[in-house]
Amino acid sequence: MTLGSPASATLGMRTMELEMRTWYGAPSYFVLGAVHAIVYWVSVSVLSPFILLVSFFNARRRLLHDMAVGAVVINNAARAASLRAPTAMAELAFDAPKFSGNLADGRAELGCRRPNG
Repeated sequence: MTLGSPASATLGMRTMELEMRTWYGAPSYFVLGAVHAIVYWVSVSVLSPFILLVSFFNARRRLLHDMAVGAVVINNAARAASLRAPTAMAELAFDAPKFSGNLADGRAELGCRRPNG
């Protein structure tokens, strides 16, 4: 039920389908979970606004306490697969030809603009 558990996630993280991993991709372990919790509480009590500002200026959107202990929060495998899988409707929306033309004069063209004249 904590970061050091086999699921590498708290109950809230499990609800949101997130996991904590080490910077090299291994699952979290008990000592890392304990150190992460301690560094989190110390950093929040001392540097509260700075912790959140750090996330806006790094490419992976990691918070200060995650960087300090070498942790990365990722989507679990099921959520990552669902985010990568395109839906059929999205594919149809991008592949559908665009209609342009004037229906009043009976000339309509697909995929291109109406010629002048």
